[in-house]
Amino acid sequence: MLIDVNNIEKHLEDIARNNNFGAIVGSAKSTLLIKRRFVDIAHSYNLLANGHPEADEQKEWLYDMCWFTYERGKIGYLTSLPFIMEYEWRPDPDIDGDFMKLV
Repeated sequence: MLIDVNNIEKHLEDIARNNNFGAIVGSAKSTLLIKRRFVDIAHSYNLLANGHPEADEQKEWLYDMCWFTYERGKIGYLTSLPFIMEYEWRPDPDIDGDFMKLV
């Protein structure tokens, strides 16, 4: 599956342009706006998402947000994880270690 990075960039630009983003950056509202949009993008690729109250799985897993496919059944199996996201609004040496999970 190919994910169009330009499409993601357009969505983020739209959030910034239409939500007075400069005034809310770093707030819970800005985080929810971005995560909500990433849920929508995941669904446009027929993927499930986690990490947002309106996502398919509301809780965060190891990462702040994941896109995934899931084979449902009695137990269910995670079948792919094509996108994972970690984000922080401000540099913080204690929190920046979260990004090491991505490598």
